[in-house]
Amino acid sequence: MVSLKYLQKLQDELNELRTANGGAKTDNGEPSHKRLRLTTDDNNDPQNLDISSIHNPTMISSAEDNGSQLFQGSSSLSLFGLEIKCALPRGADNKVDFNEHLASAIKNRCDNYTVIREGLKFTCVFELEMDNKVAVVVNLPSYSHVLECLDMYILYLSGCFYYLNLGQFRKRLYELYYKPTNLPRNRYTRSDIFFLCQVLLICALGEMYLRQTSPYAKTRFKGLEKFPGIGHFDKAYTLINMLFDGMLSDNSDTALVEVIMLFSFYHQVLNASSGYYVFSGVCLRAATTMGMHVNSPVNDAYLTKQEIEHRRRLWWSIYIVDRYMSAKLGFPISIPEESIITDLPQDIADDPGSELSEFSPANYMNAFIRVMQISSWMLLHLYQPSIYDKKLLPTISTVLSKLYDWRRTVPPELNIDFTVDDSAFQISRTVANVYSEYYQCINLTVRPLLLHFMRQRILDKGSNHAPIDISSYSDHITGLLNASLDASIQTIKIHAHLHKNGSFSVYGYLDREYTFSAASTLVMFNVAFATNRTTQRYIQDAIQLLSTSDDSIGPFAMARKRQLLNFISAFDYLGNNHTPIKTEPTTIPPNFHQQTISDTTTTTTVPSTVTTACENNLEDLFRYDKLHAVPSSLPVVEDVLDSGERALWDEISTQAFWLGNVSDDFKNLIDENL
Repeated sequence: MVSLKYLQKLQDELNELRTANGGAKTDNGEPSHKRLRLTTDDNNDPQNLDISSIHNPTMISSAEDNGSQLFQGSSSLSLFGLEIKCALPRGADNKVDFNEHLASAIKNRCDNYTVIREGLKFTCVFELEMDNKVAVVVNLPSYSHVLECLDMYILYLSGCFYYLNLGQFRKRLYELYYKPTNLPRNRYTRSDIFFLCQVLLICALGEMYLRQTSPYAKTRFKGLEKFPGIGHFDKAYTLINMLFDGMLSDNSDTALVEVIMLFSFYHQVLNASSGYYVFSGVCLRAATTMGMHVNSPVNDAYLTKQEIEHRRRLWWSIYIVDRYMSAKLGFPISIPEESIITDLPQDIADDPGSELSEFSPANYMNAFIRVMQISSWMLLHLYQPSIYDKKLLPTISTVLSKLYDWRRTVPPELNIDFTVDDSAFQISRTVANVYSEYYQCINLTVRPLLLHFMRQRILDKGSNHAPIDISSYSDHITGLLNASLDASIQTIKIHAHLHKNGSFSVYGYLDREYTFSAASTLVMFNVAFATNRTTQRYIQDAIQLLSTSDDSIGPFAMARKRQLLNFISAFDYLGNNHTPIKTEPTTIPPNFHQQTISDTTTTTTVPSTVTTACENNLEDLFRYDKLHAVPSSLPVVEDVLDSGERALWDEISTQAFWLGNVSDDFKNLIDENL
């Protein structure tokens, strides 16, 4: 018998050794493994090929030889044919060609187009079948406005996400606005049209973060005519629909990935989460065909360090989105961890002579990626249904141990002191993104335990719905609950600080969802263990954060506010079994709201039921005054648990309805309650 924790530790050590070995060099400075560039060119001499390198991730040029490179996995027929070709005598190999990528018969619309420019007005005319034509008119905003929107993108996203290279964008933007504009209409390339889309999408996101309502009166998105940035997004939407045809004939490139990632991100802003998931999935597939997920993209010998880093960061941004949306929507992850063998982002010196420059420090993105990797493992082992019986405790223990190690080893720039008072608390926008996901992962991990206690109070009619008394439970149980409680409080604390400094995204997706999720978890604590003044304070803060948008412009935050209030009021009946003491919500500090943003709603009183006995029980067992990192040591093998705690975890596993492990007794309890 070997514990799961020990096996996972061995697996992690193996992955670290593989990563270290991948960067090993030989005496002459070349990589220790040869990388093979495979093409359909008959001049390749099989006698000069290293057969052992065939099984490394490789790229094969398409038969059209249009510059696009296609990744080939080890089981592909193309590589199988090449291996046979290498074994044949010289000359006899010319008849062997198993290449799967032949010239495409699909004609792309974007291959037949013209662009007519008049100042900042671009008319893109696409020639379709039967002499039909489609004209898409794009009016770009002023140069200064685009730079202002770019600054907002940098503030909110650039540290943890990488959707474009800042140096390349600035250079192309300057050339677009200030270089000669009288180019022949057929001189514009597919990349130029993608860049027009990129500018529009940066303006859409920038205006959303700037909270500037759209000047466009007409849009296909009814009810969102005034939503910040919607006009630019609508125009990019039309243009991208025409460019999408280019994907049908193996024309994927980094320009397409950059644009579709920005395009999908704004879907998230519009609360179209499934659209965000689908389009980010398109990016993942496109990036995989280009070999971004492996360490030998196109053959690194033909790429500069900046180009390699550009592709690497694009890939990890796609990975982050896939893991986040899988957690949010409950979908399976799109690519397994074992299939990803590319290096993490690295700090490289800026090269003024390169179009690609201005890479943000890698530490922030790497910390974010590591949390996502832990989250990915947790989702797979804790929330994915299985035909096998699952024991939740080993998974929870492993995940929290990983999170503890992450927290203990973060670089100095991410080592935030959460023990200080709220008024003295400081955190940057980029670091806030990292810790919001870190705390979200803790809450998802501990949720089954908290859900059990909440359900126990609701369904246990024999005790007259008395709050759960956990004073008899082990330190292990209270430690897990405390980790989730602290994670929820710190998440709201982070976003309250961002709001005070003017960098809370009123109309954005991530900030409101992190805030809503944390507040919902605190409500669950109140339901299970009775209302507490400290939790009430932060729930009230969350409601205030979700109230800062205009209902006619930011309906999604307001919808989350209504859902949170409804969630709270759904449990009002629990307080009727005790002597309720209605308390006023904790007063929000005077500087909580920005002076430049008026509060569009009146203060909402959070329903609150407090009894002295219950409150003391909660205050004694849950410690609010300082940060408590997740436990460093948790039991994994059931033999170390006493019979009572072992029975508790068996019951929690049985109640894990998302795994299909619902006992008949529990079904009967639910039926009776309904």
